[in-house]
Amino acid sequence: DSVRQATFPVRVETERLAVVGEMASAVAHGLRNPLASIRSCAELTLDDDIPESSRASLTDITDQVDRLEGWIRSFLIRSRRDPGSLSEQAQIDQVIARCIDGFQPQLTRRGISVSVTPGTGSPMVLGRPAELEQVLNTIISNGIEAMEDGGVLGMTWTNRTDGTLEVRVTDTGPGVAPELAERVFEPFFTTKADGTGIGLAISRSIAEAHGGRLRLERPEQGGARFVF
Repeated sequence: DSVRQATFPVRVETERLAVVGEMASAVAHGLRNPLASIRSCAELTLDDDIPESSRASLTDITDQVDRLEGWIRSFLIRSRRDPGSLSEQAQIDQVIARCIDGFQPQLTRRGISVSVTPGTGSPMVLGRPAELEQVLNTIISNGIEAMEDGGVLGMTWTNRTDGTLEVRVTDTGPGVAPELAERVFEPFFTTKADGTGIGLAISRSIAEAHGGRLRLERPEQGGARFVF
């Protein structure tokens, strides 16, 4: 009985993650056509005689669509193969820069400043750039939502003695209650009225597929800190 009781939650969690993966794959497939339409409309408008300020915004739209398409492609490929097979490299400082750049309008609108502390040593890691971006995008998005009245988003990376690279993302929001610190990674668990509860669950599965971990810490000074 004790063995069955111990393994049952693990089996349930595995099944729930499988459901999340299937749902995410279906959503990813469904997004490709509308994204292609958005990109086509932006490109057609760029051919018109429009103000330079509008041209910059349309170029940003096409760039963001390309980023999303890259993540979708990477996600669908990973869902069809051994998640442990990694052959790509990513430069983590560039991944962080792209993520921050993508959220700049929201950061500015909420009055959130960004502090990036570069690490020492090589920023290169074995991993799929689009998926690493997806993890950090999820964490940054949560931090922005937590800091409704402004604050500071901190990001730093460092090489660990075990040969891995660690990224830390902190925010100065209200933080997470102790009893919810681990539950935030459960599939479909959310404290947001319009949340889906799959972002952090998928992010943790991506981290583990890269031979890593993703955890949430509660700094003494308040706020939240995600360690990837």
